[in-house]
Amino acid sequence: MKKSLLNRRALLLALTVPSAFAGMAQTTFTVDKLNYVVNEDGVTATVTGHADGNEAQGEVIIPEKVQFDEKVYVVTAIGEGAFLHGFYLTKLSLPNTLTKIGDAAFQYCQNFTGDLVIPNSVTVIGYGAFSCCDHFEKLVIGTSVDSIADQAFNSCLGLNDTLFIPGNVRSLGSNTFGYNDLPAIVVDPENKFYDSRSECNAIIETSTNNP
Repeated sequence: MKKSLLNRRALLLALTVPSAFAGMAQTTFTVDKLNYVVNEDGVTATVTGHADGNEAQGEVIIPEKVQFDEKVYVVTAIGEGAFLHGFYLTKLSLPNTLTKIGDAAFQYCQNFTGDLVIPNSVTVIGYGAFSCCDHFEKLVIGTSVDSIADQAFNSCLGLNDTLFIPGNVRSLGSNTFGYNDLPAIVVDPENKFYDSRSECNAIIETSTNNP
């Protein structure tokens, strides 16, 4: 009888403790008008947007680290739709601690100007992350980027310099660079998944020979 009661208590504890933790809210905070959420590891943070929302203006500088409540967090990601429709944003600076840029993170930020430099630390660029950012002039893709989702740079009409695809890129979505006037596209000869053979000015999937 005693053993049976202990087993019931153990089962009840197993059922209730996980659900209690699942209901706990993640820590959110705002520093220098950028909104953040603390990631599950408790030591890194994701940028989730601007305190001024769609009315935000000027330059966006994402820091490498941010301090809140006497604790320092490393900024590793930009969340889904974080700056979507940021029409009045004009400059963008991304940190070397960033590993992921979420879906539609900067979609329709139509007044960004200058160069768009994806840091070497980034590995994933999400769906439509920079689509319709049509005033960037040059795109530099970091050497660690592994995956670029569909339409990530679609309709970036202002790009006017050669696009270089690094050797680490192994997954490119559809229309990733669609509706652009890029003068040339060059794939790193070390890339095992894509090539730009015979200066074809296109990205060819090596295994299928399809552009």
